Amino acid sequence: SVVDPDHESFGENAVPPCVAAGIGVIAMKTMAFGRLLGQRRGWRRNNVAFEGAIPGAVAFEDAMRFVWSLPISVLVSGMESPTQVRQNAKLARAFNPLTDAERQALLTKTKNFAGPNVEFYKG
Repeated sequence: SVVDPDHESFGENAVPPCVAAGIGVIAMKTMAFGRLLGQRRGWRRNNVAFEGAIPGAVAFEDAMRFVWSLPISVLVSGMESPTQVRQNAKLARAFNPLTDAERQALLTKTKNFAGPNVEFYKG
């Protein structure tokens, strides 16, 4: 997810060795189980107060582009309606990788959203 690099980073610690070894990478929890969207569901930290990064700090589209710009084989997205399926398919068809400047700008905007209250499934 777009907040991953600032909390026990899967993208920085697990993805590079997998890519180097020729192992495909499956991206999951890219919206932090809905918490990037401000949802409070999930295990262990259901009632913790936090603010979602989307849409306040970054657009949903940019958060998806962030993940698709990583060296992944596939992104598994937990869509809950036909509307969400269509939205994600439209974004995938129009995908352009982030530039380094765009990536850094997103990371700056989301730095304060990282941590165990959002990515509660880590550690």
